Amino acid sequence: MKLSPKLFQESYKLAIVGGGSAGTAVASYFSRILGSNKIVLIEPKKEHYYQPGFTLVGGGFMTLEQNRRSEESLIPKNVKWIQTSVAEFQPEQNKLNLNDSTTVNYDFLVISTGLKLRYDIIKGLPEALDTPGAY
Repeated sequence: MKLSPKLFQESYKLAIVGGGSAGTAVASYFSRILGSNKIVLIEPKKEHYYQPGFTLVGGGFMTLEQNRRSEESLIPKNVKWIQTSVAEFQPEQNKLNLNDSTTVNYDFLVISTGLKLRYDIIKGLPEALDTPGAY
């Protein structure tokens, strides 16, 4: 008999996808209101970089190491952290299927995965970025 990967179902009042500044801020706020075991934060990364701080890193006022925090240190103790990513969103069923085969049911969902920079779709920008001396 072959065993299947773990198939767990968990239920939460609030599910937060993304552990950046927005996701951890939402978790912190609602953890004070909802209490323990009501919130799950889904974030695969172990380390958090405060993105606005990258300007200070670029300017030489801060090192990259000074801008880094452990993800765990930013998540409130009464919030469950699942360190994986979402494989499938099922909003009609209030359900998330995670990459580790866990299913998360929720009453409310916050998606705070951040943005993806797409410089490649701005006409002429990829060529300009490859031009020496162009700013």
